[in-house]
Amino acid sequence: MTITRFLESIRNLILHNKSYKGIETEISIAECQNTEPILREFNSGNIFNLESNLDNNVKDDHFFLFFTDSQNCIASGISNPNEKKHETWIRIINRSYGTELIPPRRLFKNLTIP
Repeated sequence: MTITRFLESIRNLILHNKSYKGIETEISIAECQNTEPILREFNSGNIFNLESNLDNNVKDDHFFLFFTDSQNCIASGISNPNEKKHETWIRIINRSYGTELIPPRRLFKNLTIP
């Protein structure tokens, strides 16, 4: 499992035409048990059909998922899943809260985006 946290808003930098160089990024990596709730969620349904539903408002809550089982992969995102009452997204987000604490928060990088 890899958790990436951007410590600055990339969207804000784009909107204000600021430089992308040196964005503080935290990348944490760890293995987790296959009984972890979020993995059970991925394996119980067809996660690869999870649809994106992103809005353009900077103040919205945006969530992104990148997942692979080494054969297939998905990249999907949603804005304001609670307002949209998107049950699958809400379950995934709820299950992610404990899981994201597994990797130790100790690896920092400066990310340069072209």
